[in-house]
Amino acid sequence: MLLFALSVGPVLILLHGIYVADRYEKEPVRNMLRYVFFGGLFCIPAAIIELVILEGLGFGRLDNPGVSLISFVAAMFLGVALVEEFGKRAVLYFCAKRDGNVNEPFDWIVYSVSVALGFALVENLLYVYQGGAATGILRAFTAVPEHALCGTFMGDRLARAAYLENIDAPAGEVRYERRMSIIEPALWHGFYDSLALGAKNSASNGYETLGAVLAASLLVLIIIQWVLGFMRIRMQQRRALDGGRIPPILISRKFL
Repeated sequence: MLLFALSVGPVLILLHGIYVADRYEKEPVRNMLRYVFFGGLFCIPAAIIELVILEGLGFGRLDNPGVSLISFVAAMFLGVALVEEFGKRAVLYFCAKRDGNVNEPFDWIVYSVSVALGFALVENLLYVYQGGAATGILRAFTAVPEHALCGTFMGDRLARAAYLENIDAPAGEVRYERRMSIIEPALWHGFYDSLALGAKNSASNGYETLGAVLAASLLVLIIIQWVLGFMRIRMQQRRALDGGRIPPILISRKFL
């Protein structure tokens, strides 16, 4: 029960947080859980896709000290981060395509975070039951919030695209925001994975100083993401207060 609580608790706390942040038109909890469910379903296929890509590119085990720095970073960004964020984006659009509850730009943040936390939930269960309570505590302050923050950045970009489309902005600006809804979270995710696994590998291979530097850099990265995440949410809250409702079909039909 302790491991289960450590796995699920952080996800529920962050899910409640984004629910509270949606101040002006709350989304149905049952609908949010639907996005969480489908986000969780994607976790297993993502792991398989990542394994195939990494093996296909010849990266092999990323904790092998023989892996070059370039290969390691490329694997983190292309073989892991991009796969996961693109998949979350696809799940989000699959769920939102005919969802009448998606009727204002801020909804993209709510449901994007919900998908990300569904993915984080399944991933957390796998890691915590394998690594124990210490792993659960560490991930509660690192990996789980990272998924939620990447979901925030993805949702913010989609909210911007929805807003721009609603005010008849140039189509190029709308497409840019939609594409950045994959690129930006993938970049953040890639930096996080590179620092986290790099710190772990360095420490386990006897490079304690390098491991400590990378761990400290990871902490700084997470703090920066939290600050930016709060700023993005506040911006979208102000926009919602000013009146950002748009027809659901307008923001749920297009992918790129």
